[in-house]
Amino acid sequence: MDCEQLIDDEDHEPSLAGDVKFGLIGKLLSPKLAVENTVIQTFTNNWMEEQVEVFPLKNGVFLFKFPSEQQLLRIIRRGPWLFDEEPFVMVPFDHAFSLNEYDFSKISY
Repeated sequence: MDCEQLIDDEDHEPSLAGDVKFGLIGKLLSPKLAVENTVIQTFTNNWMEEQVEVFPLKNGVFLFKFPSEQQLLRIIRRGPWLFDEEPFVMVPFDHAFSLNEYDFSKISY
């Protein structure tokens, strides 16, 4: 599945999401609702040196797009990640997967 089909917001330009080479899909494992902008701001502030782009997708899922594999791997190695003291699971982005095919039930560290 093409990444641009995952995006739930028509305001995003397809070129920003369709060319993902190095990406992670993340989801907050919490019954609390998280404000999309707060999630994006929190992670981009923590990863300023990584030049990450973040795209909110459906159902509280986010796409994190990195400019290089090295930067993506640094983020994976620095995990596991929390947001508001709740687990935030990140898995590698795969163009072949639809959102419901990602497994967010495990945290690797």
